[in-house]
Formats: sequence, structure tokens, C-alpha cells
Amino acid sequence: MLVKFLNLTSDERGLLISALFYLAAMRVSLWVLPLQQLLKRLPLRVVTRDNGRENNVLPAERIAWAICAVSRYLPGARSCLVQSLAAQAMLARRGFASRLRIGVAKDENRRLRAHAWVECDGKILIGAKGVSQYTAFPHLEVQRR
Repeated sequence: MLVKFLNLTSDERGLLISALFYLAAMRVSLWVLPLQQLLKRLPLRVVTRDNGRENNVLPAERIAWAICAVSRYLPGARSCLVQSLAAQAMLARRGFASRLRIGVAKDENRRLRAHAWVECDGKILIGAKGVSQYTAFPHLEVQRR
């Protein structure tokens, strides 16, 4: 695993380290804050400084790759909500506009299930598996102060 990490480009290694930070921060934040408060505090606005999309050397799909790779090893980070929140924050920081979606469905025992995913440029980057089973809530803008 360490050899694989060292064979990555410096940009990819930085992305994995960033993913580790964001996933851990989202996991802890969900333990201590209600989701609505967490959403208000997240850096979800697209950053347009020098690290904006036109200067970003890695595509949005690599951010999704980093989230998925790190979540396999970080306890508590396998949750679709944790991964989606981390991905959306990382995408925004790197100049990519994205949307967090949450949907619901009933399972075979008629119990309600929920799923979160992230869309960017018309593609699902995080949480695509089984998303067609879910009815998405309308996108709600988070009010910021």
C-alpha cells in the first residue's frame, strides 16, 4: 500500500491526504452537529481563486477516486453521506460546482432507506451504485449567514 502511494503523482498524494482530512472531519462533524448546521458551515461555494477549475490539473473524477480509496481504510467513512459531504466540499475548494443529492426508497420489508450522492457536470461522482432505486428530494439551497 505504501509503495502504491509513493508511486502516485504529488497531486494525487495530496488529494488522498485531503480526502483523509475531509472524510475524518465530516464523520466527526456528523457526530456532533445536526446535518442542517453542518451544511451551513461547509465550504460548498465554488472557489474561484488560483486553484479554480481552469487551473486544476486533476479532474473531478480523481477527487471521487480519492474519497473512495481513503474511505475503505478510514473507520466510519463508508457512509454515503460522509463520502458525499467530503466530496462536495473538496470539489468546491478546487473550483468544481457540484450538488449533494439525498433520496429515499422503501426496501423489501417496506422500511425507509436513504442514500446520498454527489453530481458534477451531469454525472454522479459519488454514490452512483443503486441510485436509480431512490427518489431524490428537491435540491434545497442552504441558507448561510
